[in-house]
Amino acid sequence: MARLGHDIELEPVGEADVAFGKYRLVRKIADGGMATIYLATSVGPGGFEKPCAVKRIRSEYSSTASFRDMLIREAKVAALLNHPNIVQVFDFGQVDDEYYLTMEWVEGAALSQIIKRAARKRTPIGLPSVLELAGGLARAVEYLASGVLVDGVRTQLVHRDISPSNVLVSSGGAVKLTDFGIVKVLDAPQGTAAGVIKGKYAYMSPEQLRGEALDARSDIFSLGVVLYEALTKKRLFRRDDVASTIAAVLGGTVPPPSSLAGDLPKPVDDLVLAMLSKRANDRPSAAELRSALDDLTQRYGSGPKATERLATLARGDSEADNDDPSLAPTSTALLGDVPLIPTTSASGIAMPDLESVYPSATSIDLNPTSSSGSSSWWALAIILFAITATLAFWAFVLQ
Repeated sequence: MARLGHDIELEPVGEADVAFGKYRLVRKIADGGMATIYLATSVGPGGFEKPCAVKRIRSEYSSTASFRDMLIREAKVAALLNHPNIVQVFDFGQVDDEYYLTMEWVEGAALSQIIKRAARKRTPIGLPSVLELAGGLARAVEYLASGVLVDGVRTQLVHRDISPSNVLVSSGGAVKLTDFGIVKVLDAPQGTAAGVIKGKYAYMSPEQLRGEALDARSDIFSLGVVLYEALTKKRLFRRDDVASTIAAVLGGTVPPPSSLAGDLPKPVDDLVLAMLSKRANDRPSAAELRSALDDLTQRYGSGPKATERLATLARGDSEADNDDPSLAPTSTALLGDVPLIPTTSASGIAMPDLESVYPSATSIDLNPTSSSGSSSWWALAIILFAITATLAFWAFVLQ
């Protein structure tokens, strides 16, 4: 195992570096259901090299025509995004039978890792730092909602997978939203295949779980879950099984963050609960959210100290971390990986992407509302429909 900065261990590609098109793969970072991600360098004339992250799409996905067309369209859209709080996609191409994405290299840690580290150390991330982080993500969502020129037409975008594992904090404290491989173009001529649910269930908005049309307010709900968990260091909707998780999102009660974290100002409680409203119309718009967070950062502190706190947590180099090696980062770039089409088990049944990102000791049990029974039946119906539609989709693709 080689090391790269801050005593971070990275798994080698093999005995030596491997050439991949115009890139050199240096270290494997992560394996996912759809892709493998590498730390790589872009090689140019005169010994020029620039670090980047290469996401290699597995050939079994690239060989499916419908998937390939969707991947190419979405990669083109992702490459158009240009914002300081969004991980930049530099390149999209093909080497032999593999498609790949090349992205900005972010040395740091995912928010999921930072929350886990803070929970284990029993230390708060700090309200100013959480507000600083939320402000950066809100600006990214506002940018997507304002529209991006796609084929000459200004088009609103929805990320649809805002979650702690897709929020990166650099070793300098910069906050960046990543994994736009599943970005959804509103009113696109070809949407998601029937039965395919993109994203992680515990962070989806109620309307996303119901398969309804989405806009920026869905991302705001997801951001509300992320903000809640960063403030409390506890899971909000995640349960032991998919049905219970979906039921919690659709009908579970949400206690104010201050009831779990303590010493949080009422305006913070009010904003988070508004973001988590079950009805999309009751949530703030992207512009309203960014403005509200700007006001809160002015009232409760932000700036260099908050940024440095985020940087310290991302680096994992505090005295407490030195005393506990298990809290050290495992990678310098944790890029999310949610399949565009479902990962399947050996039996061919679609399996949800519900990887564990928090220690079980930090979970909480929210009491459901009186409608929890009907919500559970709704959740079961959604799951059965998703499985049936997914099997029909694969039968059509493979015929």
